[in-house]
Amino acid sequence: MKLYPSELIRGVANSKELNEEGKATVSLFVFRENPSRNDDNMELSINWCDDKEKALSIIMNQVKEDGSYQFKAGAAVLSKEKIDLMKQSPVCSKEFDYERAPLDNNEFHGNIICNKKLQRQKQTLDLIRSILVLSVTSIISRKHNEIESVT
Repeated sequence: MKLYPSELIRGVANSKELNEEGKATVSLFVFRENPSRNDDNMELSINWCDDKEKALSIIMNQVKEDGSYQFKAGAAVLSKEKIDLMKQSPVCSKEFDYERAPLDNNEFHGNIICNKKLQRQKQTLDLIRSILVLSVTSIISRKHNEIESVT
C-alpha cells in the first residue's frame, strides 16, 4: 500500500476556473488523455503535499515556454480524506483513483485518474468533477505577484 499525504494541490491556470467569490469550479478539474499512458485512463495533474511548502512552490513558480506563469490564478488545496470518502460511495466506487507520477523536475507530481469510458458517461464524470470541487479546502490566490490564501 502506498502512503499519501493528507493534502494535494492543483494549479489554477486562470480566473475562469474560479467563481466570482474566488472558489473552485468544475472547470478546474478537466481530465485529459495523455498519449504516453499505457492504460485506458485520463488524468488530472496534481502535486502531493509530502512537503507542502516545496510542492506549492513548484506549482507557483512553474512557467510556460513564453516565460509567463503556468498557474496565473494560484493553486487549490484538496483534502485526500474527502476524496477517499467520496471514492467509497456506490456511484463512484472504482470510477476514479489517484497515483504518484514523479517527474524529473517535480518529485511531488501525481495524477487523479479515471477511465476514458467516462467520456461517454458524462453524468458520472461530472459527478467526479463536483466531488473534487467539494474536496477543495482552500485557494491560494496569486494577486499582483503576491500569494494570498483564501479559504
